[in-house]
Amino acid sequence: MQDKLSLERREFLKTSAKFGTVASLASFSGFALSACNSNSTQNIEKIQNIQGDTMKTNLTPKAKQTFEKLFDSTDVPLAKSDPEFFTNYVNFAFDEVPTESKLELKESLMITLASLVAIPALSEFKIILKATLKNGVEPVAIKEILYQATPYVGMGKVLDFISATNEIFMQQ
Repeated sequence: MQDKLSLERREFLKTSAKFGTVASLASFSGFALSACNSNSTQNIEKIQNIQGDTMKTNLTPKAKQTFEKLFDSTDVPLAKSDPEFFTNYVNFAFDEVPTESKLELKESLMITLASLVAIPALSEFKIILKATLKNGVEPVAIKEILYQATPYVGMGKVLDFISATNEIFMQQ
């Protein structure tokens, strides 16, 4: 099973590289496309076909179940704007990782929060924080993660995360 998933991810990367090249061409204005090639309409149609082919999401049952448990739905903007990335991300993060790590959901969520502080990725932290609270992680445990991160990422970064956490705690 793991070999098949690894092959699928490699194929995704190859396809993404091809798509990225074509998409970068599409970022030029219509004038630039027509100036470079008299068949600009055909090029635009090819780009649209490539984009249409990638608009499929094929989540594994476990990935879909876990994602919906955390976030209530798989109907999120990223699934529409970048479905192939979304599919690979969700299948990896919410099926492969939990299966291979054998961690409980709460442990996994707390590790994810700590990792997001270390990166730092405040926007994603806020999203995962809400899912963490929803799935029974105590606020005191979340604060402890932040306090323990201070010597590693610095007071300035941790203060941003503490402020965001306090706002979400008040909302919840």
